Amino acid sequence: MTRADVSTGFFLGGGELGKRVRDRNWSNTPIGPIAEWPQSLHSVLNLLLASPQPAFLWWGTELTQFYNDAARFMVVEQALGQPAQSCWQAVWPALGPAIEAAIAGPSAAQVKDLLLLIDQNGHPEERYFDYALSPVLNDQGEVSGVFCICTEATACVLGDRRLRTLRQLSQCSQDSASKASKANSTAAASVSNIIKDVLSTNPHDIPFALLYLLPGGNNPPEGNATAQLAASVGMEPGTVANPTQIGLTDDRIWPLKRVSQSKQAELLDGLADTLGNFTADVWQQTPSAAKIAPLILPGHQQLMGFLVLGISPKRSFDDDYQGFFDLIASQVTHAIADAIDYEAQKTLHEVRKAATDSERSYELSLQRA
Repeated sequence: MTRADVSTGFFLGGGELGKRVRDRNWSNTPIGPIAEWPQSLHSVLNLLLASPQPAFLWWGTELTQFYNDAARFMVVEQALGQPAQSCWQAVWPALGPAIEAAIAGPSAAQVKDLLLLIDQNGHPEERYFDYALSPVLNDQGEVSGVFCICTEATACVLGDRRLRTLRQLSQCSQDSASKASKANSTAAASVSNIIKDVLSTNPHDIPFALLYLLPGGNNPPEGNATAQLAASVGMEPGTVANPTQIGLTDDRIWPLKRVSQSKQAELLDGLADTLGNFTADVWQQTPSAAKIAPLILPGHQQLMGFLVLGISPKRSFDDDYQGFFDLIASQVTHAIADAIDYEAQKTLHEVRKAATDSERSYELSLQRA
């Protein structure tokens, strides 16, 4: 079979990208017309186009890009035949050295958990991929390209990140009472500090978080009850979106009254006006949604406060994401309940100590008499 025969009959199938490779005029590209392509390029392209996994081939000195149907969602439509660096500018600091390492050979190279923002229904979504890169030899036995298989790692990255947050929150909550004792502060203040310290480590999933507490708890909340801002993560306290206190009859900012009555969490959309000029640092974008959860003392139905968690503008609020927020609210609730128990035990201890001291003083006075 001649190269001319190869150019007209070798690329069979391959879906939409196979057709686009065959139909394109490659004469004005660094790799030249199909009729002049080496047999090695034809062979690796057949492998690429038949792969059910997202795959890329970067060929020649300019690293001209090929990819298959399974990888179409990862790049723009015009990416076929373009230099790799122009197509991957946002991640080139990580991907470029791996490509160079694969070309240098002789072993393969890899990039783990590389972040890409993939269009999802018109909105860029945070997703992660592992890249396995192998050198490709030409007909003379020299490296002329890099073959790359991509595997999505989004579920693992998000799962590990969220589990780490929950573990840190659980561990710090267990230590809150002892920390409060050593710092000579209230356990509730210690819980607030823990929330700020832990939730601030995960800005990708929690662009902001607000903790409002009701002094002493209110069940049902009275008409003049006021929730105090105990912790603010991701934004400075005292702004339009997180005033230092909110009356429970005021639903203009956050629907505390409605949630305090229903005792149910609510998903809030269209928050542009509520959040004002706030921009999430990690994404440089204003979140459009949040979830507000009532914090209810376990076994007593006593409302202790509210937790507002901002939703990432780069992720859909799916079941896993909702479950993550539910677990955070549950852990915060238990941490506050433990703080209340600690304060009660501390007060009881002080009362008993005062009574004992008074009794001893009385006995001493009788002895002296």
